[in-house]
Amino acid sequence: MFNSSILSIVLFCGMCAAEGMRRDDIVRWKAGQLLAQTPLGAKFNPDVYPNAVNEPFARTNSDGFVEPYQGTSRARQFDEGKNYLYPIPPSQIGLYPNGELKQNPGWE
Repeated sequence: MFNSSILSIVLFCGMCAAEGMRRDDIVRWKAGQLLAQTPLGAKFNPDVYPNAVNEPFARTNSDGFVEPYQGTSRARQFDEGKNYLYPIPPSQIGLYPNGELKQNPGWE
């Protein structure tokens, strides 16, 4: 099996290849809690563009990242008991009349 340093290298290579932030990547690595976080926008440095500061860019966090969803009421949620699996279509469950195929947890 992999040791932790090899796994770290594999994860780092995935990040360099722009992987790790798609939903499938997050689910594969069992990091669903990341999907519950509010995404940030680009990092904005007002010193570089002093005349470009307008209302959307004025809403940055303490690290300088734009917070595009600030003030919205839509909360992002990830239920680990449900959202790691997709629901099984009812038409597929119906192919097993003896109850051999059950719906995935949380999708009943």
